[in-house]
Amino acid sequence: MLHVAGQGGRTELPMALAADLDPHARMTEPRIYFSRWPLSGMRGVRPPLLQPDPELQEPDVVAEHRRALATGIQLEHCTLIDDGRVCALEYNIVRRGEQYLPPQAGVAVYVRDPSGKLATARLYDDADPPLGQLPAL
Repeated sequence: MLHVAGQGGRTELPMALAADLDPHARMTEPRIYFSRWPLSGMRGVRPPLLQPDPELQEPDVVAEHRRALATGIQLEHCTLIDDGRVCALEYNIVRRGEQYLPPQAGVAVYVRDPSGKLATARLYDDADPPLGQLPAL
């Protein structure tokens, strides 16, 4: 959670940081994901930060979450980190419902409970849902 001070006081901004590391574990390409909604009440188009990887396979928790949503979200998977407990998937949203979108960057962070089932899912993107539908999370 990032705390942002502004004219209206402090705003809590949920955010996620992803980064590539060099051989010495130093960040070489940090990527910050958040929604502008808490700051301005509006969403913005966030161009893709990564190229899609068509070979990338969804791990169990990602597939489980997408089945539960069943909202017609189409993603281009870009990169994935999964240590068996926490999984982070960087993606580009290209469609929500029947509405095709210009590719927009996002990241989803999934946490498994001790039994391996999905415990929490947090999505950090700024794509508007189709009219008449609520946001996924």
